[in-house]
Amino acid sequence: MRKIQILTVLATAIGAAWLTTLVDNGLGLDWTHTAVRNWEQYGLLHLHGKMVCNPGGFEAETNPDCYAGHRPASMYPVFFCYHLLAATGLGFLAYYAIIAAIVLLSIWWLLGRTERAFWLAALAVITPGYLRWQTSLDPVLTTVMFGFPFCAAVIRLLQRPA
Repeated sequence: MRKIQILTVLATAIGAAWLTTLVDNGLGLDWTHTAVRNWEQYGLLHLHGKMVCNPGGFEAETNPDCYAGHRPASMYPVFFCYHLLAATGLGFLAYYAIIAAIVLLSIWWLLGRTERAFWLAALAVITPGYLRWQTSLDPVLTTVMFGFPFCAAVIRLLQRPA
C-alpha cells in the first residue's frame, strides 16, 4: 500500500466513525447500545453474557429485561472494543472506526486491489446506508461486517495453486 492509501484508510475510517455518531448525536439510543453499556457497568460475566436491555441499568440485576432475538456472542466484539478502549473516552467511536477500516480493506481486497476498487471501497463506508445501519449496532450487521475479511481470506486461500 502506498502512503496516500494508508492515510486515506485512516481518514475514511475516522470520518465514517464521526459521521456514524452524527446520525444519533452519539447518544446510542438503541437497545444494543444499552446492552453493551449494561455489560460495562455490571460486568459481562455478572449478567451471564445475556443482552440485558434495561435503560440506564435500572433493575438490571434484579429484574433484567433480556433480549432473546439474537445470540449475545454477536455483540461481544462491540463490547470488547468498547471495554478495552473505555479509558480513551471514545466509546463506540473507536469500534465504528475499526469496523470501517476492516470493511474498507476487505472490500478493496475482494474487488481485486485496484485503484478503482480502493476508491469504491472508501466510498462504500461513508454512504448513508452503511452509516445508518452501523449506528444501530444491529447484531446481524456485526456478524456481516466480519464476513468481509473472512471472504477475503478464503478467496486468497482458494486462489493458491494446489
